[in-house]
Amino acid sequence: MIKEILNLIFLLGIGCAASAQLNSHPESYKIDKMDIDRAHQVISTPLKRGLVFPNPHPDAQWFPDASLGLFMHWGIHSVEGAQPSWDMIAHYTYGGKVSPPDKYYVLADRFNPQKYDPDKWLKAAKKAGFTYAVLTTRHHDGYALWPSKYGIGTKQYMNRRDLLKPYVEACRANGLKVGFYFSPQDWHFPGFRHPSEFDYDKRNDIIPPITDSIANSKAYEQMLGYVLKQMEELLTRYGKIDLLWLDGMWFRGINDMHTVQVYAWIRSLQPGIVINDRWSNVTNPDNPHGNGIRMGDFTEI
Repeated sequence: MIKEILNLIFLLGIGCAASAQLNSHPESYKIDKMDIDRAHQVISTPLKRGLVFPNPHPDAQWFPDASLGLFMHWGIHSVEGAQPSWDMIAHYTYGGKVSPPDKYYVLADRFNPQKYDPDKWLKAAKKAGFTYAVLTTRHHDGYALWPSKYGIGTKQYMNRRDLLKPYVEACRANGLKVGFYFSPQDWHFPGFRHPSEFDYDKRNDIIPPITDSIANSKAYEQMLGYVLKQMEELLTRYGKIDLLWLDGMWFRGINDMHTVQVYAWIRSLQPGIVINDRWSNVTNPDNPHGNGIRMGDFTEI
């Protein structure tokens, strides 16, 4: 049964003309002032009361006994069976298969799943004993599986097709809790990564220092406005979301990722949600202890 599930979730797109690249659709990263202002307000407003972990809300009490959860990484990288995002990093031990970034982002033109059948996946998952599922809504590459207001994704490449709605409906139809994976990082976001960071052998090259901390803080709030807007879409468009699996907020020159304020804001949209501890704590094979503060309803080991 597990083999059947793995076969079901490994779907490939079909080809068409290539045009995507690292800096495609820059107009989609012009963040509205109201969203930037909202981000500033979220991180600058002190909480009236402390946040309790794990979430004490009655709707969050399913997780300790949840047992098996199905985690599905699926996106433009699936066209080549590549690792999401990391395969655009040249010479990286755990990536490099589809590098440089322009070669990776061309996959967006070929990702057009015609046999997408999440009900079939999740029916098999339920039969195998899984109690919840988590689907990649957007990995570090920035490609959103729903027609988001900002960034790149199905809005530009699939005529606004929403790949999340049928997944959520299939979870509910088969009695599984609904989980979303979301990466706050977007390597496609203009200026987010220095060019040398896309080549592991050049990672120690000199990166220009930050000379204006005020301008850098404003740039951080601009990106955070984009991130919160996408999270708002995920947490308000699809009804009740049971679990949010975050994967590392980071911005050069910013030490405080405002985890408590962000988690409080998430709970204001979904009071009974369960959130992992990887908003500010980034863990990877090269840094197993991560950085930032571990804070969440459950811990990633």
